[in-house]
Amino acid sequence: MSNAMDEMFEIERRDSILILRMNRPDRRNAVSQGVWLGLPDLVARINAMDDLRLVVLTSSTPGMFSSGADLVEFKEVGFDVEWSISNQRAVGAALQALAECVHPTLAAIDGPTIGAGAALAIVCDFRIATPGSIFAIPPAKLGIVYPQFATVALVALVGERHARSLLLTARTIAADEAAQMGLIDRIVPDLESGVTAVAADFSSTSPTAVRLLKQSIRRAVNDPTALSDDLVRAAVTSADFREGVHAFIERRPPGFASISGQD
Repeated sequence: MSNAMDEMFEIERRDSILILRMNRPDRRNAVSQGVWLGLPDLVARINAMDDLRLVVLTSSTPGMFSSGADLVEFKEVGFDVEWSISNQRAVGAALQALAECVHPTLAAIDGPTIGAGAALAIVCDFRIATPGSIFAIPPAKLGIVYPQFATVALVALVGERHARSLLLTARTIAADEAAQMGLIDRIVPDLESGVTAVAADFSSTSPTAVRLLKQSIRRAVNDPTALSDDLVRAAVTSADFREGVHAFIERRPPGFASISGQD
């Protein structure tokens, strides 16, 4: 990984779960352009890990998810129009890569989740948060626009009414309101048990089917008329499909090869 990525992330493999911990406590996990530029490559390497069930994005610092964009970097170069445009493009490419990760992704949040940090959480498949977590999207207070990919994802997640409230007023909301509007899925007493509960949801699912279903959902959003022949073909010819059908008929739990690591 690049220096920026090494500085930003600690990576832990725990069986079929990969944990990405933001670890920049001195900057409150502020996200620099180097991180945005390096994230697509990291996601590509994660996509190549066939035996994963869940990818978790969290923080190594209790009580702090992310303070957002690196404003020190903005102060140094952000007034350069070309840099700002290239940075927005890098942010969009990084968020799209994370959103299109082939494995299920979970943002495990404890504490302030601001701006760019919220964008990282928004594009994950699932979000859990502790009761004391807070959320804000402050570009309106900074005189800048939110990355377009993040805005589209936010509207899809919470609807236009809530997106307007968050973006145009830049107000801070607590975890309970975030849950009510759909910004997060669950409020959990602690992240460890919350991650374990989400991982358990996938314990009897076929990773092959989950990957294909993620593609199908993206197509449903982006092009509802798109055919899914290739997804059906990939599913029906997989070992997971044969095992799933036999397990259902035989009334037993499935033993998916793509979970157990067997060929």
